[in-house]
Amino acid sequence: MKFAHSGSVLVAVSALLGCAGGGGGNSGGASGPVTSTLSFPLQTGLANSVKNGSSVNFTVSGDCNGTASIIDALPASATFEGNAVQSALTTITLNLTNCVPLVSSSATTNYYDASFLPLGSITNSSYGLFLTPPSIPTSVKVGYTGTIGSQTLYLDRGKTVQVGTSVTSYVVEPDTINSAIINLVTKSYDSNTVLTLTEQDRYRILADGTMTAVSSDIQYSNSSTVHLLLTAATSATSPILGGWGVPSLVSNDLIFSVSDMQLAGDGVGNMFLAARWGTISPSKVGVAVFQKPLGLGWGAQFEISPIKTISVPPYVSNFIKPQIRADSAGNAVATWIDMDNSSLSDRGFLSNLYVQNYDKVNGWSLPILMQSDPTEYVISDNLTVQADGTAWVVWTERTYKDPFFSVLDKFALFAAKYTPLVGWGAAEKVTADYAITPLSESYPDGRITTDNNGNPTILWTDGLTLYATRRTAGVWGSSDVVVAFLSTPGVANVINDFDIAVDGSGNAIAVWQRWDSTGLIKTVYSNRYVANTGWTGVTAMSNLFFQNADAVSPKLAMDSSGNAFLLWSQYDGFLLAIWSARFDHILGWQTPATISSSSQLVESPQIGVDKLGNAVAIWSQYDAFFNKTLIRACRYDSNTGWGKDRFISNGNGVVHYPQLAVSEDGHATALWAQDDVGNESNKMWSNDFAP
Repeated sequence: MKFAHSGSVLVAVSALLGCAGGGGGNSGGASGPVTSTLSFPLQTGLANSVKNGSSVNFTVSGDCNGTASIIDALPASATFEGNAVQSALTTITLNLTNCVPLVSSSATTNYYDASFLPLGSITNSSYGLFLTPPSIPTSVKVGYTGTIGSQTLYLDRGKTVQVGTSVTSYVVEPDTINSAIINLVTKSYDSNTVLTLTEQDRYRILADGTMTAVSSDIQYSNSSTVHLLLTAATSATSPILGGWGVPSLVSNDLIFSVSDMQLAGDGVGNMFLAARWGTISPSKVGVAVFQKPLGLGWGAQFEISPIKTISVPPYVSNFIKPQIRADSAGNAVATWIDMDNSSLSDRGFLSNLYVQNYDKVNGWSLPILMQSDPTEYVISDNLTVQADGTAWVVWTERTYKDPFFSVLDKFALFAAKYTPLVGWGAAEKVTADYAITPLSESYPDGRITTDNNGNPTILWTDGLTLYATRRTAGVWGSSDVVVAFLSTPGVANVINDFDIAVDGSGNAIAVWQRWDSTGLIKTVYSNRYVANTGWTGVTAMSNLFFQNADAVSPKLAMDSSGNAFLLWSQYDGFLLAIWSARFDHILGWQTPATISSSSQLVESPQIGVDKLGNAVAIWSQYDAFFNKTLIRACRYDSNTGWGKDRFISNGNGVVHYPQLAVSEDGHATALWAQDDVGNESNKMWSNDFAP
């Protein structure tokens, strides 16, 4: 809650104006303060506070009671007002017991010059700018006072509508013989210069410039008299050595298909992104990759597919379903499908699968056509890469084309293996030929993963039944039924959102979502495969607490020891929430619990796990206060369990389609599409987590 962060507190508490009355409070201690004769380096102290970041827990008293946390993320490079600057994200979460909403959160992005002198800030409701550089004294003593600066607040970055002003001053108050209290007083005014709020943020400062949070006293004026006092817990301030950083823009150049991109990480946190893109005038499409070395920003866009100029709508001719995965050493594999449906008859449609390899020394290879019959039609693809660089790709390919009717076509699953220093092997047919399932109108579709010995398992469905097929000793075995077709009244009981993970010993867990036996409730299920034994039976995961609530979007991740995490979205008794169930490789499934706060809309959970069994989860969540969807994140520590969730997007736009990659050493990157306020629509943003 350093200088220029007060706007975050104002945003967070502005939702509390309807609170009931309560007791007051102050920041005084049990004994009287002492007037120190020392000098204190205020300018250096504030700058170091920004550079080091912090995480502070508070108790809340006054007109509302509860707890609060304020996280000042580490600064990162950014652009503000056309200049290269440093930015730092402040996230505030309030958990209250007697005010509505019970839980609220907010974020402010503050911008600084190279010396960490404040330049301005952006919140959900304002764009702040110091038109005159603020003046922070180099050294102060107890009794010193002065004005630091005035921030002009605009409605947005267009700066055409001024909505207010905030003026920050300082008072140096007595504390102990070796310390003083820096009281940063921020007065906020509306566009008519009417005082709306006074906030006093107090910090203890030492002679070496070390600053720690003491309290934040917030008093509303004019239309409300709400008073809040946030008092820091003892030793509550700690430097940020890890955690989430500041959201950054991946690309702002082309129109990307935000629902058709994939993120992957290597063993140490270097990231790869594959995405298809298009331009409108002229109409061009392609598949591009971006790379982000650990600790750095995203590199330039690199085209891995040909660039097609099309004269038809993109749903007629395009590149679709890009996939990318990386090995531990930083090499990668990408796949995509080149679709051409421009023929006057669907009997003439063509769709081809391509694979392409990245060597961290030599770069990207040329694309290779990977298909059993290059004249046929590929519908879907799925890719996995082992730590040693061995890769497998599975795809759905048409094997019989009826001369007249597409509903009589047949499809099968094929797979191919990449061996480092050898190359790609030939296509291998995995399943028999299947017609389109009449009830579900589904094609066969598969997910592939491998154990430590390189044996692949494909979890696949014809729409109504879920199967698993394993390859051992170079031979694909017969397909096991993971869950049989379940007839339900009134609906086609289609299997959706299925996934599989395998541990180092070849044990596997499969998860999926479909209707329960009544045909009324969408339910998440699991089944475990034990090596040399088989599938052990179906378990309903989502009906433990709320049997009448739909559960959707299951996502699965597993470490090499066989510990796994399953996430899904479901009603929690109030609204919607993200649920997590952990599978212990010795104890089995543990009791599911929510890891998010309630919301009217919580969706698209993603989960990843590192080699030590720590996990990171992200999802998109509607925030009633912001009236927007945001990206929230939560981390599981293998020693202490799940922490508290927080939001990691910048709060400036509506987010969609989150993606997550977690490296073996615990670094993570979250990616999402965002429709920015005052910016072009659906650009890609990301945020990094450091363990």
